[in-house]
Amino acid sequence: MSLERLAGSFPSCCWHPAGDADARVLDGAVVVRVNGAEVWRQSAGPMRWLAMAAKLDGTVWVLGAAEVDGIDRAFLITSAGVTNLGVPSYGTRCVRLAVVSKRFVAYVCDSPYSWLRIDLENGQRDRYDNPFPDGTVAGMRGLENGVPLWCESTSGGYVEEHGLRFPQTADGVTVGQIAGPDTIGAYHDGVTSEVIPGQCYESEHVVNAAGLHRICARTSTGSAFISCPPWPAAVEPPQTTVPEFGRSPFPVGLALFADDAGPTVCSVEGSKPPYVSHERTPFAFSTVNGSDYNPSGTRALAAEHGIVELYYRDGRPIDVAEMPYRDADAWAGVYTYPHVSMATIESATRRLISAGIHCAFVVPVYCQWHTDGSYTWPEQVIVDRLHDVWALGVVLGVTAQIGFAKRRVYNGAVVDGLEYWPAIAESWARMKTASGAWQTFPVRSGSPTPIPPEPPTPIPPTPEPVSSGSIWPYYKEFWQ
Repeated sequence: MSLERLAGSFPSCCWHPAGDADARVLDGAVVVRVNGAEVWRQSAGPMRWLAMAAKLDGTVWVLGAAEVDGIDRAFLITSAGVTNLGVPSYGTRCVRLAVVSKRFVAYVCDSPYSWLRIDLENGQRDRYDNPFPDGTVAGMRGLENGVPLWCESTSGGYVEEHGLRFPQTADGVTVGQIAGPDTIGAYHDGVTSEVIPGQCYESEHVVNAAGLHRICARTSTGSAFISCPPWPAAVEPPQTTVPEFGRSPFPVGLALFADDAGPTVCSVEGSKPPYVSHERTPFAFSTVNGSDYNPSGTRALAAEHGIVELYYRDGRPIDVAEMPYRDADAWAGVYTYPHVSMATIESATRRLISAGIHCAFVVPVYCQWHTDGSYTWPEQVIVDRLHDVWALGVVLGVTAQIGFAKRRVYNGAVVDGLEYWPAIAESWARMKTASGAWQTFPVRSGSPTPIPPEPPTPIPPTPEPVSSGSIWPYYKEFWQ
């Protein structure tokens, strides 16, 4: 182990393709180093609560919080400058940064009761409630499954594991503050030991590109950094369990993004996959919050080939008001990823159906690989989400589901997707069996039939289903 103490405050550290990177506030500037060598510094004023992330190309961005006119605001700091994100940053440890699908994504506590997920590269912003009815001021100790890990427990008091406050775990090693002496300790293989002595506050813990554990901490005199040997994982990860998928009383068409052999989608947007046939490309796909959103082009493509249009919003279920057309050939693609609760998905789908809009579910069949080799969700979370969305679709009469994606490739190797995860592939196979006719897809009406402005009678509430080992009920946020 090598301990380094430096001037400066609010340090952060992260994985970097060259090893690791760290940042700290020094004399009104944010200083960023890679493997201990400074690579840039940016004048930023009295920033606090730094959080950072790096891309595979070595680009490093940093988030921080600073007071503006009596209110703390979230800021983005890069080598090119400082940007006020225009949102409050509430409490301590109020910002986090990650790379998701090759884009920088910020997580910001904007009030005692809520947090924001901000895609810093396409501008998408989504707000979620936190699990604290009376609010929290202690902020986030990390991210897991695409949502914050909170410093406070919902039952009261700070979160502690193995005698360590504000714990962060990676590769079987848990790091946090040893309450009492307030030093930084590490727990591995049944033993908690001190790694940074002296008065310390919050710490950060990552595994770098060489497999070393990099730990930094804010201390009473500045910042401390230490690299530790790679510890093996203390326990083997649990086996993923695939539940049974109940048979649907009606056919459910199943398609996959990036499927070069089976049903998939065509589009005039993004990577622009071409139309092949009704059997191979039954949907003309469009992302309403995409950078090249083109509803008229999507409609023309669908009309030319006699297929239906599928309008989708990335990040949350699409709203009725976001549908560009209101007729029988414009379907809603409902986002169903795990960071959105089943209650939200159900209510959004019911609103769409009550407005006369046909729905298809867009489901995750991948775990969202990151360039540091980690994944946003464990395989079990995705398997359980597929099961719960399937059951909801049977209840609400949803006749199509599109999985993202068949494969995700990096440097010629499959690193994620249906082809990578055996339990997800087994779940998809069980969905095909439960459908009975999984290659059945809707046919375009020929001439669009306008939907009456008056919605039909709302669908009655769904009885709470029973499902062993899954995320039910719908009405409970999955991270609680």
